[in-house]
Amino acid sequence: PVHRPSPLPRGGAMEMAPSFETVIFVDVDGVLNVGVKDGKQGPLMFNETNCRYAEHNAAEVPDQRSGDHAERGAFEKVLSVMAKTDSPESTDNTFAELACRGQEHIAVPLLRRLAEIIIGARQQGPTQVVLASNWRRPKYAPRVHCLEQELSKLLGEHFVFDARTRQLEENTAADRLRCIGDFLVSRCAAAVGFGGGRLLRAVVLDDLFITPLDGWLCGEVAGSPRRVLSEADIEAYLRSRVPATASVAVKVIHPYSEWNTESGLRVQVASGLTQQHVQQALTFLTTMIVQEPAKQVDLPEPATKVDLPEVCVNKVSAQPRRVEIGEALSVEKPWDMVAGETSASLVGFRFKKCLWAAVPWMWMHM
Repeated sequence: PVHRPSPLPRGGAMEMAPSFETVIFVDVDGVLNVGVKDGKQGPLMFNETNCRYAEHNAAEVPDQRSGDHAERGAFEKVLSVMAKTDSPESTDNTFAELACRGQEHIAVPLLRRLAEIIIGARQQGPTQVVLASNWRRPKYAPRVHCLEQELSKLLGEHFVFDARTRQLEENTAADRLRCIGDFLVSRCAAAVGFGGGRLLRAVVLDDLFITPLDGWLCGEVAGSPRRVLSEADIEAYLRSRVPATASVAVKVIHPYSEWNTESGLRVQVASGLTQQHVQQALTFLTTMIVQEPAKQVDLPEPATKVDLPEVCVNKVSAQPRRVEIGEALSVEKPWDMVAGETSASLVGFRFKKCLWAAVPWMWMHM
């Protein structure tokens, strides 16, 4: 079910509150699906095929001191993610429940959580939903169309993305944030009244290419490079991009988790939207916050639950496809990365291994 916030009350303090508009920036990969960072390779797509393959073959791979280090590490990461809960507050829901089915690129529970955020924003006032993902590239247009259709079913009305961030090359998290900042600048320039009694609220849903907030640079503070160590640092950077006279409130939700396995292997995961993220977004959206200058008016908490129909996103076939050992999966480029966009298939490890093993035999018989 999707929670729908109660309508705004009339009269009282709310009559003095400024009008506002909301912009929701949506990344897809890492927000509407789960991905596992795999070193310098493209991220591993967290889907049922890779999960099954890891379960069936992990025991057959020698330990990490052998030449199969990369394959063993990939299996260990996927199995670790499968067993992990999707948030520290959760004790029952594991990432395994969020694995994409077959060759789908969206996890339906995560799509439902995005729908809940959009509903919450729309019930509070005018809302723009902006596609900030690599899916905004023209080559992904058919996939975006399918995503819009499934969101329409969940929202109960026709949905299309209202806008897209600019088609600029993005190689790092800072590049993505600059594109989002550019959009906020243009939005403030195009609209009249932000800062004159009107508030622009921005919600950013982005894993930033499975990037931890560990001190990388983005923008400047008082002439010195700005280090990003928290979501609050990103929010401050985005607010600094708009004119000082504009009233802009920003909420950044960065779905990223990491941990070490028992063997000491570092696992970095774009965790997708958790229920905690949804609550954070709805709290922001149902509370009028002007961050500069500070002012706050409380609105009701989300209350009513509405059941939505089951949906199946980007489904390729009705039955899951069986993958034989040594078979190479042909996966499109679903993962939101510029360097090595193609998501890795665990089956591909075995295929490459067999291919290289055959090279000496072919050379001898030429």
